[in-house]
Amino acid sequence: MLKQRIITAICLILPVVAAVLWLPTGWLVWPLALIAALTAWEWTGLYRNSRGVRWLYSIAAAMLVVAGFVLLPASILGSIVLIGAVAWLLAPLLLVAYERGTWQRQPRSALMAVAGLLLLLPAWLGLLALHQYAVGGSGWVLFLFVLIWGADSAAYFAGRRWGRRRLAPRISPGKTLAGLTGALLSGVLLALLTAVFWQPGAAMTLGLLALTLITVIISVVGDLVESLCKRQAGVKDSGNLLPGHGGLLDRIDSMMAATPVFVTGLWLLGVVQ
Repeated sequence: MLKQRIITAICLILPVVAAVLWLPTGWLVWPLALIAALTAWEWTGLYRNSRGVRWLYSIAAAMLVVAGFVLLPASILGSIVLIGAVAWLLAPLLLVAYERGTWQRQPRSALMAVAGLLLLLPAWLGLLALHQYAVGGSGWVLFLFVLIWGADSAAYFAGRRWGRRRLAPRISPGKTLAGLTGALLSGVLLALLTAVFWQPGAAMTLGLLALTLITVIISVVGDLVESLCKRQAGVKDSGNLLPGHGGLLDRIDSMMAATPVFVTGLWLLGVVQ
């Protein structure tokens, strides 16, 4: 299983890094629109929508990504990303309510369809805005990817080695405090290494470090939210597109949550203009 996960990850990482570094943003929008369509397909599948509804929803998600980036000014894109960031920052309240048993209701499909757009679109539009408008945009997108990939890997191995106390046992029994600690430490290491080469000054270094820690925590929240949705839907994986990982949504749930928060933080730090 681990070998299969590693092979799949390598096959994904190489084209992703190449696209981020070498494609102009106007070209990058198309593969992101495809990813938006695939994640929308899996999202609606969790709530047992008909194939016709899933097709319409997926096409709409892709079209909204393209239209949003092409037609909307940077200020409106920033507002959309901010809405996504606020939604994910409030998501821990939902997780706590479920863990304590104070919220157990199965959400309606129509409500989750709206929620899906509110949670999916800010991530893809945020990546495009970061790539287009940040100083060294492709580098910051790659930093975000490495941050989330590193946090996921550190959480996995730290959890297997030292994990005893569960983080959210009702939602995802495999998540542990040791795994969260490993993820945070990997984020700190990446931020410090970036500061060594970038040398932005003490204030920016502290800002980047704080943003990195918040982003890692929200990435874990995104993973838990998707686990909660799968638990309510009664499925183990969102799909079977990626061998060893399950569905595409299973692989990028952390990125989906982290992106709006990270981009908003860089806006506040003045990196994104």
